[in-house]
Amino acid sequence: YHLSFDTGFPNAYDRANGYSGSLIMVHGDCSSAGCFSMTDEQIAEIYSIAREAFGGGQRAIQMQSLPFRMNAENLAKQRG
Repeated sequence: YHLSFDTGFPNAYDRANGYSGSLIMVHGDCSSAGCFSMTDEQIAEIYSIAREAFGGGQRAIQMQSLPFRMNAENLAKQRG
């Protein structure tokens, strides 16, 4: 795929709670079976933001996966 990164799943919290899975990636090509895929343009933007963060001394980036499309209406519904 055009640019990709591993989500780190399952992390220590996931393993401690019995969750399984591995090699879940975020990548370009807008096609996938089990990963978080997006367009090549979108993954390039994420990569550039991460590159700047790491270049500025940040040691990690955070990825959040929400069980709904992230828009104002859904965020308001899921606020609690």
